[in-house]
Amino acid sequence: MNNAGNFRGSIYAGIDNGVTSLDSITIQGFMGAEYIEIADYSSAKQIAETVNTKSDLTGVEAKAGTYAKIYNLSKTGEVSFTLHGSSEVSITATIDSTSDLSPLYEDLESKLAASHITPKLSADKGSIYLYAEEGENIGIEDFYNPTIPTIIEFVGLEPDGETETGVSKTLISEFVDSILVGGYVEFQSNEPFILFSGTGGRLFTTSSSAHIPVLEAVDEIDVTLEKNAEKALEVIENATGYVERIRSDVQAYESGFESIIKRLESASEQMERSKHRVIDADLASETVKLSSAVIQIQSQNALVTQANRLIPEYSLFLLRQ
Repeated sequence: MNNAGNFRGSIYAGIDNGVTSLDSITIQGFMGAEYIEIADYSSAKQIAETVNTKSDLTGVEAKAGTYAKIYNLSKTGEVSFTLHGSSEVSITATIDSTSDLSPLYEDLESKLAASHITPKLSADKGSIYLYAEEGENIGIEDFYNPTIPTIIEFVGLEPDGETETGVSKTLISEFVDSILVGGYVEFQSNEPFILFSGTGGRLFTTSSSAHIPVLEAVDEIDVTLEKNAEKALEVIENATGYVERIRSDVQAYESGFESIIKRLESASEQMERSKHRVIDADLASETVKLSSAVIQIQSQNALVTQANRLIPEYSLFLLRQ
């Protein structure tokens, strides 16, 4: 998201990151398409959370981060402002040298648990990098130094945490200036997907268009930089997770095939047993028929034999009469 405009002496509540519902997007992932509705003035964190509520329907996830830098303090003395992150915290530090912001860094670091904004002091101690890991807006409200005028520069950074983006803003203590910077939303998926942006123009440089993300290759990442090394590890972790999911799917299919094979083997055994039972029944039936035929033949033979013996005797008896 782009930096918000700088309003000298304005009330912090009147400054926003410019995101509106016109920035709502449609995600076409490998699992399906979903319309992602974005509320007015949503932070990068809120947008990522909204996308992730439908990741099981799209196959696309999102993560957020906000990066900024404060530098070029013009005068020493007590510097104070309210830092906006996940919550509001009061920051106060006495600066003895404009080239050494260590006291300001130390107070920012002491408020990390409340603000969720991680500070990092530059090697020359003249700048402080701010990082909101979850993607909250980073805001400075009512920058003040009794020595008037005192200025300090504030600028948003790319996700590499180094490259400046947008226009740096000059905060002037005379006007008790306020400013905020919005974050970045990174969309991730293990399969190709398309984003269709809304017409607001804050989430993408081009509104009302399709955006096809680019696959990242580990061998193309310069791991000599700490941020890039972390990115490479993240890519490897995602790839490992993808392989694990494929393996899990293969194991599920394999388990299903094994179950089917067992059922088929069981059915085959039952059919074989049924076949033997049918054969046994048929054999028994034929045996009974054979036995019946043998008995009938034997009975007929016995009758014939008996008749052959009795008829001559009976005939002689009749002749004697």
